[in-house]
Amino acid sequence: MIEIVSAAMETRIGRTDPVKRQGLFDQALHLLTLENSRFRQFSFDQECRRNHFAANPQRRNVFIAGMARAGSTALLNAIFASGQFAATTYALMPFALAPSLANRMSSLYHGQVTPVERFQGDSIRVSKESPEALDGIFWSTYFPTLSETVQPHQVPSNILEKYAMHIENQLTFASARRYLCKMNQSIDKLESLANYFTHSSFLIPFRNPLQQAMSLLRQHHRFSNLSWYDKRYMKWQQHYEFGDLHRGFGIAAAKQEPESLNYWLRQWQTVHQYLSELAQRYDNLIPLRYESITTSLNVRQQLSRRLDTELEMDSHKNQNREHPAADENLEPALLDSCSQLYDELSNQFETRLCA
Repeated sequence: MIEIVSAAMETRIGRTDPVKRQGLFDQALHLLTLENSRFRQFSFDQECRRNHFAANPQRRNVFIAGMARAGSTALLNAIFASGQFAATTYALMPFALAPSLANRMSSLYHGQVTPVERFQGDSIRVSKESPEALDGIFWSTYFPTLSETVQPHQVPSNILEKYAMHIENQLTFASARRYLCKMNQSIDKLESLANYFTHSSFLIPFRNPLQQAMSLLRQHHRFSNLSWYDKRYMKWQQHYEFGDLHRGFGIAAAKQEPESLNYWLRQWQTVHQYLSELAQRYDNLIPLRYESITTSLNVRQQLSRRLDTELEMDSHKNQNREHPAADENLEPALLDSCSQLYDELSNQFETRLCA
């Protein structure tokens, strides 16, 4: 552990935490707590004992699943702004599995922080009170995946029950009745979660494949060449969407080159084919077309009624403004196949939400 702390002292300020721009004390505290799986388990167990209740998978929670760069964070913020949901926030770090402990410790390491643009450079501003997908810390503690690529997994029932307890802990701390979670990098667990949380809604935002692939490639470059600490920070949260730690979805992903636009189009195709098949089997999975959510008031009203909440969607703007540079290596057949799948998802979206 001394070596870990020493490494923190040598690294620069963490880029991937745009809220705190962590100093040395913050980095050391994160390393001491999040590198230690036994401490994470102990803090979670203590939080469960503190609350004295059973898991409740029948709650009407909302999970935002799918591939990154389809407006999932803006959707998360819009639903969270309703005030009806609990969600993990930056303020809980590094004690995301024990919110009451995080609250007691916050005076030692959290100051007042002015909202800043997050590292992705997409004009989304965050503060310590902003919701963030910290559930990856739970999964890295109790259901870590070590493969080079992301593969669908069946989550054991005892782990699902623990996760439901994690949700109850967050709800108790926030005095809320519904939980909100963004789980882009947890689509490997989506079928198990949809089958277990049958009363919950699983929103699957999808976007024009070429636009989304270009955005993913740009973020892949942006998140490359991270510092040692940055990589640890992303690994704790199981953020493998792009950059140095990227893990592609599907077996074939390990043999492909993520520096090409074709790679991200293939990833788009593989991920969304899987999500489309799941949506056919589970009524609580709702495909959401990014272009409609960002432009249609009627669609936003339909979604509000479906979730039984009010959405603050003013900041959810359409970002499909990019014009791809000429790329002679772009595979027309691949793009056509993705476009056909986009149309199929659009039909599911219209049937599931707008009918």
